Amino acid sequence: MTDSDNTLERLSHQRRPPLRVGIIGGGMSGICMACKLLEAIPNVQLTLFELNDQLGGTWYTHRYPGVACDSPSHLYSFWFSPNSGFKSKFASGSENLGYLQSVAARHDLDRFVRYETEVISAHWDKEESLWSCEVRDLSITIEAEKTETLDFDVL
Repeated sequence: MTDSDNTLERLSHQRRPPLRVGIIGGGMSGICMACKLLEAIPNVQLTLFELNDQLGGTWYTHRYPGVACDSPSHLYSFWFSPNSGFKSKFASGSENLGYLQSVAARHDLDRFVRYETEVISAHWDKEESLWSCEVRDLSITIEAEKTETLDFDVL
């Protein structure tokens, strides 16, 4: 490939509309997906839907006494953001929550998150080649303004 071929390929990528990606859930998988997408696709239009008012998934939802990871703690961290600071072999729920939230903060994910938002339905529109996603904003009290439909290339 010549330099001019590289330039043409680069320009064609720059002129494409941004990829619209929706992620459902701000737990471990959602946080990982958001971090890696932002790294791989610089102009991605990312929306992460989180039912709760904070990220953390099961570690945010289940906060009862004694909750802990049943896998060794060092296995419960991302390869791109390892955590060597776990206090025990099986980290507590609050430690896991803190770790996930710190990774999200380091990657500035908050700007992409729609908190207190429930995904009601999602269906693939074959004609338009996109995902149509109906969501409900749980923080709004006026019923008529609670739901909206959003379109994504990837969901």
